[in-house]
Amino acid sequence: MKKWKTTLNKYSSELKGTGKNEVLCIMGEEFNFYPAKEWSYTLKKYWWGKKIILCILFNDSDIVRDVYIDVKWEM
Repeated sequence: MKKWKTTLNKYSSELKGTGKNEVLCIMGEEFNFYPAKEWSYTLKKYWWGKKIILCILFNDSDIVRDVYIDVKWEM
């Protein structure tokens, strides 16, 4: 988990306070609905179904409010 904490710190410091257009420039385009208040980016996929996902939350002014990492399992 330490590796993902380092990744979270990197993205958190880089993205907090930026707008949606800046996030698109930094992270690239993934399947995110532009007006949505939460975007997600897949950081890593494992063959057994585990996914590491970076979640970005925006405030009402479309500025990054919070960044966190989520782990999902797909079977």
